[in-house]
Amino acid sequence: MRSAEHPHRGQALVELALIIPVFLLIVMGVFDFGRAIVAYNQVSNAARAATRTGIVNQDQDASYAPAIYRFQVIAARQATTLVIDPTADVTSSWMGTSCPAVGDCSLRVTVRYQFRALTPIIGLIVGPITLSGTSELPLERNCPPLFAGETACPLPYGG
Repeated sequence: MRSAEHPHRGQALVELALIIPVFLLIVMGVFDFGRAIVAYNQVSNAARAATRTGIVNQDQDASYAPAIYRFQVIAARQATTLVIDPTADVTSSWMGTSCPAVGDCSLRVTVRYQFRALTPIIGLIVGPITLSGTSELPLERNCPPLFAGETACPLPYGG
């Protein structure tokens, strides 16, 4: 007799069980999308900071073998929450005829980062995404290799 009085008992529980996974997937997708936007902003900022440093300072960082430009290391340090390798993920190229001499010369820095979603289902569907930021500025001054007694070139962002 009791089932005849309440024929839809348990229907809400079944509907909730069907909707919760979809809802959680959407919520986690929003979080992963937000993380991707933050990572893209950091990559773009790292490229911009490295280019700004490189147009006034072209010193080499000898702690890497082979030595790389110090502004590439600064680019990796600017993306504080990302793990960026300055030798592999930061590329630079001089655009012009007599680079790195002042005049018809500019510096282009590109920073790349492999973004992976935290949500397993979204990560399987989308896979890793390569985020890339590029910045190009004209060279302000040539900073030649230093000799004894010379002062160092300026290093914005605390080098």
